This record gives sequence, structure tokens and C-alpha cells, in this order.
Amino acid sequence: MKKFVAIIIAFTIACNIFAQQKNPTSVKEIQQKQKEAQAALDKLAPEQKKMMEQMGFSTKVPAMPAGITDAQVAMAVGGDAVPKRNGAMIDAIPKITLSPATVPAYIKTLGDYIEKSLANDARIFAGQVYTAFKKTNTMQRLSVMLPSVTGLPASRK
Repeated sequence: MKKFVAIIIAFTIACNIFAQQKNPTSVKEIQQKQKEAQAALDKLAPEQKKMMEQMGFSTKVPAMPAGITDAQVAMAVGGDAVPKRNGAMIDAIPKITLSPATVPAYIKTLGDYIEKSLANDARIFAGQVYTAFKKTNTMQRLSVMLPSVTGLPASRK
């Protein structure tokens, strides 16, 4: 009996896997899917259509906007998740070699650059947060939990 149930479950799973349909990759395939969906909606009983409309579902399949190309459909459905390698942009990244001696200067330069790009109200708010952290000795408390992040020695108070 257990084998029979296992075979039925395996068969059901296999049927579901093979029944999976692929996404349409062209305008023609999308239009075909729209026709199939509209035909399925047209087969519904009037009570079912009324119930769908009461729940806020339309009984009409929306039309696809004009001017959509097959390339746009392919990109939207399963397009490139990872962009193509752009050597020019990669080469434009400055080559910075950090050593223990150059890290403080680099952090200072980076901090100045970020501070210039911040909006004035964000800069003021960040200053207030920093002052609040200093007053409540939060950095010392954080160093107990996260010594590698704060850079402070771990203390046990």
C-alpha cells in the first residue's frame, strides 16, 4: 500500500513538472496566451463572472500596448540578469593599493568626498546622531558587541 501511494505521489509530481509552461518570448506568443486566457474567461458561467467582478477582477484580458518588440518581450521575460562586461567602465575604476599606513588618509579623503555629496539637512542630522553617540558612550557599548567594526578594544563593563 505504501508503495502504491508513493508511486501515485511521484507520478503526480512528475506530471506537474512536465505541465509547467515556459514564459512567452515573443509578441506572437503573448497574443496567443491572451487569446487562450480570454477563451477561458468566456467559458465561465455568468454567476462566476459576476463573482469575479464583485471581487475586483476583470473578465476582459488587457490588450498588449502597441509598439512592443520581440526583443523587449524576451528581455522582460528572461532577459539578462547580469549585464555584459564593460571593460571601459572597469578600467575607469582607480587602482588603489591600501596599506596600513595609507588607510587613515584614504578614509579621511573618502569621508570628505561623501560629506560634500550629502544634502545639508542630512549632514546636520548625521552630526546630531554622532554627538548623541558620543554623549551616551554608545561606541564603547558597541565595542563589546562588535569590536572589529568599531575599532575599539573590547571591554567588559
